[in-house]
Amino acid sequence: MGSVKDLTVQEMPVENKSGRGRFLFSDRYSVFDWGE
Repeated sequence: MGSVKDLTVQEMPVENKSGRGRFLFSDRYSVFDWGE
């Protein structure tokens, strides 16, 4: 089973600049799974 997380876009990417986002993990084990 994979990790459970949501992505919230904080700033959309534009042609010459990357966007920004935030991952919200459902539990502490999801953080370890995401790093693999």
